[in-house]
Amino acid sequence: FPVTIAQTKILTELIHSDCKAVIVEDYVNYGHKQQKRWSRNQTSKNIGAIELLCELRSVPLVLQGASVKHIGYKWSGLSGPPSNHAISHQFDAYVHGVYWLQQNMVVPVGYFLRNDNDEG
Repeated sequence: FPVTIAQTKILTELIHSDCKAVIVEDYVNYGHKQQKRWSRNQTSKNIGAIELLCELRSVPLVLQGASVKHIGYKWSGLSGPPSNHAISHQFDAYVHGVYWLQQNMVVPVGYFLRNDNDEG
């Protein structure tokens, strides 16, 4: 399926020229996973749409490998991804953001840990 009109409208609202960056987990079809080889998968199409909008709006696109998630989970104070895969992507997105913010010194290291502990 192509990226839908509804998805495009949402991306158009989210990706605007005031964004500092858009952070996306770099998606790779690994050769050892037979079911993904040579597939025209929806994930790659969605990332392509995001890349295009970032380019058109002059917004930096940051592609992060999946390997940074474990560090992002630690820095965020979360114990790890939820066991329910259906909701894991939103947590992964959050920790990719935490990783980028701390790697780029937008927030001080430990910021998320301190603020989470203060609230609860």
